[in-house]
Amino acid sequence: MIAVKHSAGDEWVVTVEGAVTTQHRVRVTKADLDHLSEGRSAEDLLQESFRFLLERESNTSILSSFDLL
Repeated sequence: MIAVKHSAGDEWVVTVEGAVTTQHRVRVTKADLDHLSEGRSAEDLLQESFRFLLERESNTSILSSFDLL
């Protein structure tokens, strides 16, 4: 399960529940959202981004903090 919560400003916290639950701080600027979202919300963009990452690596391998773009 992937849960996305706005923290403050451009910061979001994404929690991934798996064998081990992890939290990731992700920065998504308005410019990033305009460029990548195709009209979707930041929550939807982050959900899709994490689904993409999880198809390729475990949640414990994803950086704990990063900028989306």
